[in-house]
Amino acid sequence: MDKLIMHESFPVSTDRLFNDWLSSEGHTAMTGSKAHIHPKADSPYSTWNGYISGLTLEVEQGRRILQSWRTTDFKATDTDAMLELILDPTDAGCVLHLRQWNLPEGTADSYHKGWDEFYFTPMQRYYNQP
Repeated sequence: MDKLIMHESFPVSTDRLFNDWLSSEGHTAMTGSKAHIHPKADSPYSTWNGYISGLTLEVEQGRRILQSWRTTDFKATDTDAMLELILDPTDAGCVLHLRQWNLPEGTADSYHKGWDEFYFTPMQRYYNQP
């Protein structure tokens, strides 16, 4: 199984990013693609028009999110991957630490590029608007 670790700084508070990630409206706004998500543990979610889905397993307000995670590219026999987001405050906003594991073998590079292209880049545009 593959894993990846990424870090990205954003010019917003940990609470704002946390709340946007776990809100259908906020997640849709920051990524530019439809999301259905709720800020409660044990709730299902889908993002990127259903391409990504899973369960929000644990939430620590403003600090940590743990989700099961899979895409429509996963085989039916693939187990769900895990996604952990940890938010640390900085003087300029926050750092998002993304850790993902149990990805299907050989997919980490592709998903790393996907996080950059479909999450971090649009999130930077969204949060850096004047």
